Amino acid sequence: MTQTIDEKPNQLIADFWQVAADFYQRTPVKQLLLGLQDEHHYSISRLLFSLWYSQTFQKLIDGKKLSQSIEQLTKVEQSVTELRSTRRTFEQSWKKPYLGNINMARYHMLEGELSLEKEIQSLLVIGLCDKQAVSETAVSMETLVSAETLDFLIGENIERLCADNVNTSGSTSNNFAIQQLSMLWIQQ
Repeated sequence: MTQTIDEKPNQLIADFWQVAADFYQRTPVKQLLLGLQDEHHYSISRLLFSLWYSQTFQKLIDGKKLSQSIEQLTKVEQSVTELRSTRRTFEQSWKKPYLGNINMARYHMLEGELSLEKEIQSLLVIGLCDKQAVSETAVSMETLVSAETLDFLIGENIERLCADNVNTSGSTSNNFAIQQLSMLWIQQ
């Protein structure tokens, strides 16, 4: 019997989390993502989901599913933004290295951000992945579409998923960063 996403969402969520975490740890990737987040207000989780979804399912994100999921997603993202801002303000109040309880408080704020990011990633998988059988929908890494097609899917999915929460000023620089990110993903 084939399991559907409704019956086994944790498998896809865990897969997405691991792939995203591994990709994020690459130094040029981390720098690009943080730049897009800090300068242009991109959601790192949305960007990583767009990359993963494009490769895993090799299709465009369904606009109807996206519109149904966006409100809940945006609320959790606002909580992350507020917590991140609070943490950064807190960090600026203390000299490095952070010692004792100050370091512990900072650590707990970072853990809170990470927990909310995991919630965002779960919402993305549950809300946007097809309800068809996982084994029939997900594409193995060995049967990828061409690099050009994957690059197109990534660009379109990023635009669909990120359009509502992005600062478009400096769009040339963010377009270049997204192209670099896409190429790094495809080359991995």
